[in-house]
Formats: sequence, structure tokens, C-alpha cells
Amino acid sequence: MDTETSISPKQNLANEVRTKIAAVAAAATDDERKTVKDILALAAKGQYGAGPKPYNITAGIGAVLFLEHNPHNRDWDPKWSLELSRRQRAGIWRLNNECPGFYKDGKLADAQHRFAATALSSGFAWTTVIIFGMERNSITTVDAGRRRDAASALKMDGMRDPKLKQTVIKTAASYLVKLGHESAALRSEVEISDAIQGNHGVLEVAISIAETSEQNLVNPVLKTSIAATVAYLGLTHGWPEQRVREKLALFQTGQSNAGEQEPFFLAGKIIENARAKSGAQEKLSTIKEVALVMHAMRITTQGVRATTKKQMLAAIKSDLPKVDYPGEELLLEAAE
Repeated sequence: MDTETSISPKQNLANEVRTKIAAVAAAATDDERKTVKDILALAAKGQYGAGPKPYNITAGIGAVLFLEHNPHNRDWDPKWSLELSRRQRAGIWRLNNECPGFYKDGKLADAQHRFAATALSSGFAWTTVIIFGMERNSITTVDAGRRRDAASALKMDGMRDPKLKQTVIKTAASYLVKLGHESAALRSEVEISDAIQGNHGVLEVAISIAETSEQNLVNPVLKTSIAATVAYLGLTHGWPEQRVREKLALFQTGQSNAGEQEPFFLAGKIIENARAKSGAQEKLSTIKEVALVMHAMRITTQGVRATTKKQMLAAIKSDLPKVDYPGEELLLEAAE
């Protein structure tokens, strides 16, 4: 391969996205070009805080500012601009206090990803105030704070256990995506917040089930967040609440009255042993722990009374177990 002319996938994507933005810039209207000219004229004055009025940034304006007036900025990540564009087109874009900024010399300082995103979002207009007159060395203070997640915002609204609910909703979404349900993906804090609020009642019940399952136990098998995720997936996929409570309460004991081949007992031992391993490859991910519990719940509900460690691990090795309620006592033959 000719290393001098080869292009990495990342650079190839950047070129493709930049070409799309260039086409939008080339098609910018006279009014859009005039707005850009007005913005740059005010920026060139170099007065901090000058002209604090809102602008409607359309696709053409965003494209021109991104391509033609953006010489001193951090590396551009096309994936992030594409994600922001997705949010704009999906109607989950939110106005906040983070405004675009221009240096004292009139060049763009901050918001290149948002301008590029708007350029890619035909028909979308981003209303924003613009800050002018930034010093070059002040850019080190931009994006330097701690990231505010959905749980932080919900906590300020007075929600109980927002961190735990966020963990449950994100883990459940990741599980469903791995099952092939791409529509379950939560790619932004807005989507996470909306999912928590939209499923708040179920989350409350799931957490209650998880906390109840570990009562009076010195060493419950599952962490609260794992048990709550299992409960949430069950409750949102047809499992009767009482059945979920019974299954998790039994699982958490780590004991069996039916011998060492009982599915819950085996699954619990697999989880406990994996946590004790020192190597990262030997440990189970959070998703795999959830998968193991879901598999044990499903097969015991279907009547399986005995299985093997090999079969349990095989059930979560490649494809994840389904989470829907399988129905009661189908009297499947016990695994040999």
C-alpha cells in the first residue's frame, strides 16, 4: 500500500463531511452572506460583549463561518458535528448559555462543531447570541469545566436517586442496542434525561425491587444497579412484577436447594468468581452480568432446573439473551 497517499477512515469521513458543507456554503443566499458579513464586521471591532443580539444561524451561514473564517481552532471531529446535526434534526436540540465566540481579530474561536452541524441540518435555524472580543489565550478556559450529565440536572429538579436511575436507563439501553434494537440508543444527555423522566414510575419500581432483594443479606450476589437494571428490563418487557421480585430475591441469596447445577446458583457463582479475577479479560462486563441473570430468569421460568457452567457461559458469549417474558413452565427438558 502506498502510505503517502493512503487515507485513514477518519480522514475520509472528514473529507466527505467537509465536501457536503462546502456544497451548502456554495449555495448560501445573498441574505446569508450578508449576515455573515455583519457578524464579521462586529467581530473585527474586537470589543468584548459588543452587539449582544441573537442571530438566526441557518445552514448557509453555518457553512460559510465554518469553512471560511475558522483558522485558529482545535481539531475538528466530523463525528461530533454529525451527532449534533442528528440532534438538531431530531428536535432534541436545546438552547443554553454556551454561545459562539470570536477572537479580537475577527476569527472564529468557539462553536465550529455547532456551525458545521447546522450546515448539515437543512431547514434548521440555530438562534444564538455571539460573543466577540475574546483574547487568544482565553480559549484555554473554554470546555475546561466538568461535564454536566443528565443526573446532575435531574438532581437540581429534586429527583430522588438520579445517578442510579441514569445508570439503569443507560445500561438497559446499551443492552437493547446490542440485541439489535437501534432505536433504544441514547446518544445525548437530553435523550437520557427524557428517558428517565418518561419511565420514572417503572424505574422507581425497579429500584424498589432491587433494594428489597438485598435486604437482610450480608453479601447479595448483585450490585443494586445490576439488579435494578434486570428488574427494569423485565418490567418493560412483559414480566409480571411479582415474578421479577421472586426471581431476583432468590438469585441474590447465591444459594440453591436444588443442587449445584441449578441455573441461579451457577450464574451467581460465575459472577462472583469473575469479580475475583485479576485479569480484565476474565471479568464480566456489566452487560454480561445482566445477560447472565436474564438468561437464568428466562430458563427457570420455562422449567429448566439444571444446566452447566459451560452452557450458561455459551448463552452470553456472542448473542445476548432476550429480555421478553417467555411464559410460565413450558416444561423444557433440563439441560444435560
